[in-house]
Amino acid sequence: MTEVETKFDIPEINLVSLQTKITKLNKRAVKLGCEPITLEVLEEYFEGTPAIKYAKVEVIGKAPQYNGWSFAAKLDPTEAGNLIRAIPGIQIPEKYKTSGNYCDHCKMHRDRKTYYILQNEAGTFCQVGKNCLKDFLGHTSPQAMANWAQVIIEFLGSIGSDYGSSNTSDAHYKVKDVLASAIRVIRTKGFTSTAAARDHEGLTTTSDEVSYVFFNPPKGSSKLMEMWRNHVERFGPANEAAQANATDIMTWIENQENNSDYIHNLKVVNELGWIKWKEFGLLVSVAWVWMKEAEKAEYQRKSKEKANDYLGEKGKRETWELTYVGHRWFDSQYNDKGTCMIKFEDAKGNSVVWWTSAVEGDDTLTYKDLKMIEGDTYTVKGTVKDFREYKGRNQTIMARCAVGK
Repeated sequence: MTEVETKFDIPEINLVSLQTKITKLNKRAVKLGCEPITLEVLEEYFEGTPAIKYAKVEVIGKAPQYNGWSFAAKLDPTEAGNLIRAIPGIQIPEKYKTSGNYCDHCKMHRDRKTYYILQNEAGTFCQVGKNCLKDFLGHTSPQAMANWAQVIIEFLGSIGSDYGSSNTSDAHYKVKDVLASAIRVIRTKGFTSTAAARDHEGLTTTSDEVSYVFFNPPKGSSKLMEMWRNHVERFGPANEAAQANATDIMTWIENQENNSDYIHNLKVVNELGWIKWKEFGLLVSVAWVWMKEAEKAEYQRKSKEKANDYLGEKGKRETWELTYVGHRWFDSQYNDKGTCMIKFEDAKGNSVVWWTSAVEGDDTLTYKDLKMIEGDTYTVKGTVKDFREYKGRNQTIMARCAVGK
């Protein structure tokens, strides 16, 4: 039998169904006394954005052969010309495109729906009808052998279309990119769990915010497309600082003691380097855990060097020279923009916090026309609203503030 080797690139998720199909076909091959189809996975790789895991496979089918002749193609004559379905890899001579209802063997013109193109070991082709097959393929069951050849032709020809496509559920996303995006979302909007979003109408989970960056853009609406582009610009993984944080998180995961299912799962996806959409929540959660741990460590380190007193008097309007040290946005049920927590410190290191919606910006804040730069000192006038303690640090909570240089 002529061996036909054909290579295909198919999404890994389709590999099982392809193997199942081959198993079913090979049961027919056994009954016909023909050689089975074989499949070998040559390599696996990722491709595209989002990445799809592909398998490069080689499928080998052996066309029936007898006395040096084997099947090359099936030919269906029509008024406009012949429809040719060839064994993959075999180039059929030009003349058979218009050869019509003619058998090269018996030299007869017969009105048949199907003819067969055979090829011998010397490369000679021959067009024959069903009745003449026996003279080339033996008298046992030439039609059965012809049918098996047709199976090989149709099956190999359909692998690309039937098993080559993919969808979002097959997509893989880089662990580092998902972590980087999660960092940007959390730094800008804080962390919103599934439970918090469920209990407060209008809140979006952090996992959904991150997922929206990576999933396919919306179709059919220029407004939705523009919203998606803006979202990707704000929270996409292409950010040097966020990528550096993502690397730190992956190192942090490696160094954790494997003492729970949660840590075990993190170590598994960290080792793989890729996740599917259903693991987004896992990575977003660890970004939040890592940020809290990192902030806690940094907070404790700096706190040892700073004063820890409350400032002013509750209900009294005060004016201080304060250094702007950072901010974080949180989702709000009262507006779409959210609420920003702005952190200041006085010259001694005492902590002052202002919760407000009167500023704009994600990474850089703007108050009215004033661009606020971390590390710069501003004149802050506001009302002392409350005194609170957070992780061992006393915080003076301000309201109705005005900020100037």
